[in-house]
Amino acid sequence: MFHVSLNVGILVVFYTLLGGALSYVLHHLFDEHDDEWEKKGLLYQVYDVTVELIIIGLIGFWTMFHIDEEPPMFSVSKSMDSLVDTYIAGVFFSFSLFLFFDDLSSKIRYIYEKTVDPIVKKNFPTKGSILDGSLRKTEETKNTKSNYQ
Repeated sequence: MFHVSLNVGILVVFYTLLGGALSYVLHHLFDEHDDEWEKKGLLYQVYDVTVELIIIGLIGFWTMFHIDEEPPMFSVSKSMDSLVDTYIAGVFFSFSLFLFFDDLSSKIRYIYEKTVDPIVKKNFPTKGSILDGSLRKTEETKNTKSNYQ
């Protein structure tokens, strides 16, 4: 167990440093989310976000692929090593990357709010809760009479 924990610790630090370095590079390669970026149009914005996500995905995949092929720093069984590699790469790498990607996250939220959110609000209930049965499309007013009184 101790060797597994050491391997987890090493990979966590490695992926955090990789996420920080990658975010630094991407920050300088791509536009920041500002008023100028918002004026460039939806096609450019989607292209910008897509290329950033593809780069992150490629680096994440190939890094994980190469780390998975390497023996662990501290000897553990092959199944445990694979489990550590998969867990850390799948969960922590994504988490550590997006710790640093505030700009990319705000770009994705902006595109969502401009394109998807209006469609959702138009076609699906947005008020109330499905759990208590109060889900509805519009706000109830004091003058609205319920059929269940």
